[in-house]
Amino acid sequence: MVGGAVRDCLLRRPVGDIDMATTLLPEAVIAAAGAAGLKSVPTGIEHGTITVIAEGTPFEITTLRADVETDGRRAVVSFTTDWAQDAMRRDFTINALYLDPEGELHDPLGQGLDDLKAQMIRFIGSASERIREDYLRILRFFRFHAMLGWPIRDRSGAAACATHLDGLQRLSVERIWQEMAKLLAAPDPAPMLAEMADGGILAAIAAELDAGRTLPHAQDAILRLAAMLLDQAAASTISRRWKISKSAARRLELAVRHPADSLGNPVAARVALYRDGRQAMLDRSTLAMARGEPVNRDVQALISDWPIPVFPLKGRDLMTANVRPGPEMGELLHRLEARWIADDFRADRAQCLAWLADEIRDPAGPGSSPPTG
Repeated sequence: MVGGAVRDCLLRRPVGDIDMATTLLPEAVIAAAGAAGLKSVPTGIEHGTITVIAEGTPFEITTLRADVETDGRRAVVSFTTDWAQDAMRRDFTINALYLDPEGELHDPLGQGLDDLKAQMIRFIGSASERIREDYLRILRFFRFHAMLGWPIRDRSGAAACATHLDGLQRLSVERIWQEMAKLLAAPDPAPMLAEMADGGILAAIAAELDAGRTLPHAQDAILRLAAMLLDQAAASTISRRWKISKSAARRLELAVRHPADSLGNPVAARVALYRDGRQAMLDRSTLAMARGEPVNRDVQALISDWPIPVFPLKGRDLMTANVRPGPEMGELLHRLEARWIADDFRADRAQCLAWLADEIRDPAGPGSSPPTG
């Protein structure tokens, strides 16, 4: 075992993915897995990585390697049997620890265990060289501090991150968002976000982010990202830039949108719940309370318990009433729904059908225009 799994074992933290290192070449790993009756997938064979599936769990097994050439994003590697050489190409000393099958700990560089005890995240060798190998290590430096809850003790490492922040522009936006999502989901990312802002790193990846805004306690990356954004326009911009998934982007944009008085007035709250959904209102109330803004108690109860209604009419009801499909049908259905919403969702199906009959008899009559307010 190597890297994060060993580190987290020693810190008594939950272990996620288990990575392994071996002197076997990738083809030999595939052969050994097959001989053991295990499925193998050549997920990164050009870099020496084979994923072996054991009882449904994937294990990445990578041949010891050394970097031949790097461009700040990808590396050309050569395989080796030298464990210290393999350790030298890793990012931080605490991630260059190995645990063999007998349970013996190996620290080829002689620094990882001491740094782990000192709660220090330190680049291996030259911080500048490690960063130039992969500029994502800038974000990882701050993410590991946030994840472990450690203050920055290696100020030279932080300075190197600030010096090389222009290299972040060479990274794919997907990798940036993946790393930032992990950082935002840390127990308390605020101190590291402040450090990133001071070093110019936050502005380099997203000028829209404000590290000074209060974050909610929930370890929820989207919710905390929403807390750092000023408005829906900023949410839309960052969602597009980082290629955030459609569902997460919609949640982000709804969270920062604030319909008038929806957290202070039960009537407005019911409209917002109907239009935007429970998750959006939960997010808005959580963000408001984190900022110290009041949320009406009745509204809180609605957000938790109000069964969001379904508009009683469908297009087929209008077709039954001899309304032809097309734009006019859509407009009529919209007017009826708006009337139902303005009635505070009290009208049942029979009442809505009566409104429909009124509309057909007198299109310019009551309810022909969507109510306001």
